[in-house]
Amino acid sequence: MGFATGFAECIYINLAQGNQLSPGPVADAVEAVIAAAFFDSSEDMQVVESIMKAFNIRWP
Repeated sequence: MGFATGFAECIYINLAQGNQLSPGPVADAVEAVIAAAFFDSSEDMQVVESIMKAFNIRWP
C-alpha cells in the first residue's frame, strides 16, 4: 500500500543501506502517520477512517 500510493517516496532512504526501501519500514511509517493523526484529532476515529479511505486501506 505504501508503495502503490507513493507514500514510500516521502521516506528518507539511508544510502549506506543499499538505497532500497523494504516493505516493513514503509508499513511502520504509514502506521505512524495514522496513529499521529488519531492522537492529534483527540482520538477521532472519523479522521482515521478518512485517511484509510484516502489510502484505500480496508479494515475488517
